[in-house]
Amino acid sequence: MPRHIVVDGYNLLFAIGRSPREADRTYLLNLLASYKSRKSVDITVVFDRKTGNPAEGRQSLGHQGVRVIFTAPGQEADEIIREIVEASKNPKNTLVVSSDKAGITKYCRKIGAEVAFSKEFFSFLTHGREAPGRHGREDNDESEEK
Repeated sequence: MPRHIVVDGYNLLFAIGRSPREADRTYLLNLLASYKSRKSVDITVVFDRKTGNPAEGRQSLGHQGVRVIFTAPGQEADEIIREIVEASKNPKNTLVVSSDKAGITKYCRKIGAEVAFSKEFFSFLTHGREAPGRHGREDNDESEEK
């Protein structure tokens, strides 16, 4: 069981047919906060900010114990996720949630973190299906989006 779950927020929202609107972000954050309250796990959700003044920089907030990061305008969530995993004392205790197979998930798996694809993780959160993480899936698993 990972000790830290790092979620690409918009990637997960889009994978489950939700939008980047505040109501959908709040839905996701409430779902993650509920999971956090049942388990002893840290959760960080990273959202891309595509617009705004780059001088605004990164924004960190909290939502019922879930750490929420909005990137600096124009910065990619993958960059922040990479920083978080690299800064971990033991990446094997980190679960990265994203469906970006060619990018961040491949990199995180390479340095030892677990990876769960967005739809798989959402199913786990909402239906208690098989726990996410390494299940022998490889980057060429065509059942997940690219």
